[in-house]
Amino acid sequence: MARKRSAAAAAQPAPVYDTYVEIGSSGLPSFGGLIRDEYIRDLSGLEGRKIYTEMANDPIIGAALGTINQRMRAVSLSVEDGDDERAGELVRTCLADMSTTWADALTDVLSMLVYGFAPIEPVYKVRAGANGEKPSRFTDNLIGWHKLAIRRQETVYKWELDEHDEPVGIVQRIYIGTSRPPQTIPIERLLVFRTDAGRGNPEGRSILRSAYTSWYCAKRVRVFEAIGIERELTGLPQIKIPGAIIKADSTEFAAYKKLGRNIRADEQGCVILPSDRDQNGNPLYEFSLVSTGGRRQVDTAATLNRYAVEMFTAMYCDFLLLGHEQSGSWALADSKTSTFAVALIGWLDSILETFNRFAIPRLLLLNGLSPKDPPRLVHGDVESPDLTALGTYIAQIGGIFPEISLVPSLMDACLRAANLPTSEGAVSVGKRAASVLNKLGFGDKLAEVRKEADEILAALKREEDKPRKRTTRKR
Repeated sequence: MARKRSAAAAAQPAPVYDTYVEIGSSGLPSFGGLIRDEYIRDLSGLEGRKIYTEMANDPIIGAALGTINQRMRAVSLSVEDGDDERAGELVRTCLADMSTTWADALTDVLSMLVYGFAPIEPVYKVRAGANGEKPSRFTDNLIGWHKLAIRRQETVYKWELDEHDEPVGIVQRIYIGTSRPPQTIPIERLLVFRTDAGRGNPEGRSILRSAYTSWYCAKRVRVFEAIGIERELTGLPQIKIPGAIIKADSTEFAAYKKLGRNIRADEQGCVILPSDRDQNGNPLYEFSLVSTGGRRQVDTAATLNRYAVEMFTAMYCDFLLLGHEQSGSWALADSKTSTFAVALIGWLDSILETFNRFAIPRLLLLNGLSPKDPPRLVHGDVESPDLTALGTYIAQIGGIFPEISLVPSLMDACLRAANLPTSEGAVSVGKRAASVLNKLGFGDKLAEVRKEADEILAALKREEDKPRKRTTRKR
């Protein structure tokens, strides 16, 4: 029977699917465009973005974000032309003709580190000169970028998703200072930068997410520590009052509880108690502190330091702690900064890949350009090279291949690494100096100097080419 069923099943035709039709979806948990891909409910949606904003203002996290921001702003950028120099020049001039600098636009893009994503809307203009509707330094009537405008994450109410959970737009709602209705911005008008595009979540993943638990605990420890310092206590306040007042649970009892909660050692700190006594002369009202036995059982400074290390580590910035505790070797510092540089390169590559894939082709299409190999925005070195290590390496290679020292491009690369003038710069300066001397009437004298220098160099060359006689010592 089993064989008969197997044969019957094999005889049934296999289902036929259209090769070009997407069948499944990413399974992104969303309800009416509101994404719920976070198991801690407080970190979802608009409420979660408020928490991330608060975290970004924390002194530890703020220091790490500031370091990342400033380091990435300092990285040089250039435009590679591709197969059409006109397209490359257009991109270069458009970047220089925006109402804001690229560094300021990059700061808005880097808000993706805090919230996980950064929606940017490129705003275009016709380059019709300074008197145009949107001023420009050019009068060629080409279309350029007016600005790369951030659409703040706190205003992104929900996402427009298709049947495969792919984003087709965002719904922006301004809550403060305006009565404008919600605006739907199609995805074709946006550049959505994300720290992590995994699992199909258009909101990405904040780099602060891994530091949330440490930040949450550190925030509360700081509050408890501040309360203890303000009170200057070695224990808990204890107030003794007659039992009748406690049983009555009256307004008087509530006043004594408030006194215990609000006791402070500040400029208005004081305790006022009745001096009534019982039949035996014992006071009916007393105030004291319940001692904890001297030193606190929990060292809050050590606890806060541990949370700080965890937060810095979660953001790849734990190298900032080196030297704070008189510890940390040079090799350890070099390893940690290298890890930090790798993280910066990954974020920069992600940003520029999004820009090169969507922003530049759209700009070229608006101007009627469609090169096969469009221009690309590329970044320079993120980390400055170690000149000592570079010099040692060049010396070792030179010992094996002495002729390598004669390669001009290699020498220029070494000079650029040390921020020194290259041979190209020297040639340019020499040409400018020669031009000035010619204008001053010293052209003939300059030609004579050049001729003498060429003759000296030729003589030295002939001397080097002469065969050397072997000398022997007499024994």
